[in-house]
Amino acid sequence: FFFKQKTAYEIRNCDWSSDVCSSDLQLFYNNFPRVWAGLQTSANYDQRRTAVQAYNQANRWTKRGLSIVPCKYGIGYQGALHGASVSIYAADGSIAVSTTGSEMGQGILTKVAQAAAFTLGVDMAKIHIQTSSTLVAANAVPTGGSIGSDTCCTAVIEACNMLMTRIGPIQAMMPGKSWEEVIAACAGASINLTAVATSDIRANRPYNYMSYSAAVAEVQLDVLTGHVDVLRSDILFDCGVSLNPAVDIGQIEGAFVMGLGYFLTEELVFDPKTGALLTDDTWTYKPPSYADIPVEFNVTLLKDAPNPNGTLRSKATGEPPYALAAAVHVACCEAVNAARASFATPQAPLFGIPAPFTPQAAGLTLGVTSSDMILKA
Repeated sequence: FFFKQKTAYEIRNCDWSSDVCSSDLQLFYNNFPRVWAGLQTSANYDQRRTAVQAYNQANRWTKRGLSIVPCKYGIGYQGALHGASVSIYAADGSIAVSTTGSEMGQGILTKVAQAAAFTLGVDMAKIHIQTSSTLVAANAVPTGGSIGSDTCCTAVIEACNMLMTRIGPIQAMMPGKSWEEVIAACAGASINLTAVATSDIRANRPYNYMSYSAAVAEVQLDVLTGHVDVLRSDILFDCGVSLNPAVDIGQIEGAFVMGLGYFLTEELVFDPKTGALLTDDTWTYKPPSYADIPVEFNVTLLKDAPNPNGTLRSKATGEPPYALAAAVHVACCEAVNAARASFATPQAPLFGIPAPFTPQAAGLTLGVTSSDMILKA
């Protein structure tokens, strides 16, 4: 988060239009004012806050919490070397692409294929992705930091541009001819149709650009059991010009749900004598499942927000949405405090409740006593 100690009211009423954050790190192309205002409108934040307060007044044993959380996440490429090899075959004009990036569900291979097809001006069906290999770039960095898709696409684009420089003169002499005919002519002229390139994205600042986003979360807490249901989550994410909206929305949803595990279910328990991890299998360690996903889940990409410092004007979507799951934890804290205020003997509000917010943790923070469970006529 890019604010110092502020109250919820102060956070909601910050002047987000400033280009300098609390750490004096300049915010380039600051789209956060649009994200912050747009999410409050699209998520009906003010109306829902009133509805949550009314619900809590009318219900004793279930309480709701609503929160809105901002996020600024720096994306930097310093030292992040990735490579790509692109080869075009004369037999049918097909294109083989290999990079040093590892596909791990983030859609890197899809984006790489799109980048190659876009730069070469061919149909996606012509692109064939090959196994990732360090032979492409011997000293490539591991895939991570949310930048693998960006850097690998940049390397592919560079390699494709090298090829187009070689193909261009032949193509100019063959107007109206198909891609396959042009490539066959290039091969006949002994033009090298393989190019290898690396990403070399640098900036004279810590980050190449900032990822801006915000999330609204609404939860319902069972005061007796400590069980939490995430009723609704709304996310507005600045993705620049998305390379693939389906992939990026999937990344945002997946990262947010991973964050739910951190804030709600994935408790680490250690043996007090030996220090050994006791929650070391699927019976004791609980990653989020289908029942933990928000009942209503709305993800929107910010429109008309090209990023001049990103690959093809895009922005990364891997890790930043993970931080947005903090909105669920803050909403749980609000629900706890609503319950504590409604007991027979109201209790002071709590702040900084540790994560994960498990049912056991809820029971310890709620402070329900036997006197609170007596039904009165």
